[in-house]
Amino acid sequence: MFPIATVLLWSLLAAEPVFSQFLSPPEDLISASLHPASTNLVRYKIVPPGICEQRGDIKSISGYVDVSADEHLFFWFFEARNADPTTAPLTTWINGGPGTSSMVGLFQEIGPCAIDADGNVVNNPYSWTNASNLLFIDQPVQTGFSYSTTTPGYISQEDGSITVAQKGICPSDEVTNGTCGTFSNPNDLIDIPISTSAAASAFYATLQGFMQAFPQYARKGFHFATESYGNTYDYVAYNDSTVSDLYSAVYDSGGCLDQLQSCSATGTNSACAAADNFCLDYVENLFDGVTGRDEDDIRELEPDSYPPESYVRYLNNATVQAAIGAYVNYTEQSIAVASAFNTTGDDGRLDGTTTDVLALVNQGVIVTMVYGDADYNSNWLGGEAVYDSIRVPGLSTPGYVNISTSDLIVHGQAKQSGTFTFARIYDSGHEVPYYQPLTALAIFERAINGYDIATGQSQVDREYVTVGPAHSTYREGNATVKFALMENGAETIVDASVYDRVLQGESAPSRKLLAELVAKPIPKPNATAYGNSFEWLKEHEEETEPIHLRKRGRKARGEGFMRDDVTSGGFIRREVA
Repeated sequence: MFPIATVLLWSLLAAEPVFSQFLSPPEDLISASLHPASTNLVRYKIVPPGICEQRGDIKSISGYVDVSADEHLFFWFFEARNADPTTAPLTTWINGGPGTSSMVGLFQEIGPCAIDADGNVVNNPYSWTNASNLLFIDQPVQTGFSYSTTTPGYISQEDGSITVAQKGICPSDEVTNGTCGTFSNPNDLIDIPISTSAAASAFYATLQGFMQAFPQYARKGFHFATESYGNTYDYVAYNDSTVSDLYSAVYDSGGCLDQLQSCSATGTNSACAAADNFCLDYVENLFDGVTGRDEDDIRELEPDSYPPESYVRYLNNATVQAAIGAYVNYTEQSIAVASAFNTTGDDGRLDGTTTDVLALVNQGVIVTMVYGDADYNSNWLGGEAVYDSIRVPGLSTPGYVNISTSDLIVHGQAKQSGTFTFARIYDSGHEVPYYQPLTALAIFERAINGYDIATGQSQVDREYVTVGPAHSTYREGNATVKFALMENGAETIVDASVYDRVLQGESAPSRKLLAELVAKPIPKPNATAYGNSFEWLKEHEEETEPIHLRKRGRKARGEGFMRDDVTSGGFIRREVA
C-alpha cells in the first residue's frame, strides 16, 4: 500500500495583449466559512456552464485565496467528469516560468475546454477531469489573475512587462494598441517571492485555504502535477566550430558548470544569478541564435504559433472575467515575478530537488517524470540523467519498455522501478498533454491509481521493475521537422521531404536554401571570450530581458510575423507583416 498521493513532473511567456479595459472589483464573490483559527480568506463564485466546462451537471468554482493583505492567489476548480466528485481524488496543477500562469495548463493542455481560433469554447475529450477533480492555481502572486494591489497600467510591447499609468491615464498610443487595463501593481515588490522556496508557503496556504473551504473535494487523495520550471531527430543544429564553442562554454574554467558549482558551494545570490545568466546567454541562447528554432519544440521554426494563444483573448473578455470573478486583466507571464527570481539565480540552484524526490519515493509516493523528446528547454536527456542520479535504496535498476495506449500506437517509452518512473514521449514538445493528449491522460490515470505507467495492467509495489534496454534508442527522423526556403525575398516553411527534394535539385532549383548555419554563419572560435559564436550572439541579440522570458515572449508576440496554414503543397508560409 502507498500513500494516496502522486507527483507528476512534466518537462514552457508574455502573450499578445488584446484588450483595453479597466475592471471594477467584483461584488458577487462569496466568502467561504473557514476554521476560526485560519488566517486565510477564501472568496469564490460558481462559474456558469459553458465558460469552460460544457456539461451543466459538473460544477466549476473560481476565486481567490487571500494569503495576506496584499497576496491574493487565483484558483479555478473543476469537478471530475466520470466519478462522484466527493469521492474522486483532487489533483492540483501549476505551471512554471517562473511567473507563468496555470491557465496555460488549463486551456492548452489538461483542462475540460480549449479555445479555438474563432474564440469559441470547445470540449477537451482528453481532460484530466475524466479521472480526477482538478484545481489550477496562479502562483506566485502577480501571476495570471493573481494580484497584490491593483493599478491602471499598460503592457510593454518590448518585453511584456507592466507599466503603471501615470495619474491613472494610459498614453494614447497604448489605448490604440489595446494594451491598457487593470493589472497587479508591478511596483509591489515586497510581496513578490524571490525564489522557489520563498513562493512555496503562499502556494501551500492557498491549497490549504481551498481544502478548508471545500473539504468535500479532498477526501479521497491528493495528487500534484507541475510543468517546466515546475534529441532523437536527424537534425544537426550546430557545425563543428559551434560545437567547440558550446563545449568550452559549458566545461572550460569559468564556464557554465564551474559557475553552477560555485553557486552550489556558496549559495550566494550574486554567484547564483551570475551562473544562471551566463548559462542562459552562452549555452541555452546559443540554440536560439544559431538555429532560429523553438526551444519548446525543436521541430518548429520561430515564430512558432503552437500551442495556439487564442485563449488569452478569451480570458480578457469582460463577460468571461465577470463570470470567474477576476480582479485584473489576464497576462500569461509575469515579468515582475521572473525578474524577482532572477535576483537570486533561482533557476541555477539545486534547492534540494533530487533529495526531495528521493524522500518522496522512499515514502511510497508515486513520482512520474514525463518529458517530450522534441523539447530542448526541458530536454529528455537531461531529465533522464536526473532520474538516473536518484538512487533509491532497495529498488532495482529498470529498463525501457514501450508505453501502450488504446490507439495501439507506441507514443513513447518508460522505465519504472517501484513507484518511480521516467517517461520519454515521442513527437512531443514542452507541453506534453497538448502534443500527445491520449498518452498524457493514460499516464495520469495509471499514476493516480497506482498502476504501472507503461501498460496500466499491473498494480505496482516496491518489487515492480520494467525489464528492457538501459537506453531509449528510437529515432523519429525528420518526418515532422520543418525547414525554411527562400525565394524572391519570401520565406516558405516546408517539411523534410520537400526540403530534401530541393537539396537534390528535383524541384525549385532557383530557390536559395535558408539553412540555419548558412543564413547565420559562425566564424571559427578564437581563444578568448568562448569564441566568435558568442560575440555574434552579443552583436545580434537585444539587451538582456529578464531571464528565461526572451524566447517565450517572442514566440507569443511573434515579432511582427504572421503564420497562415496552407494546405496545398504541404507547407506553411510565413510572411513579414
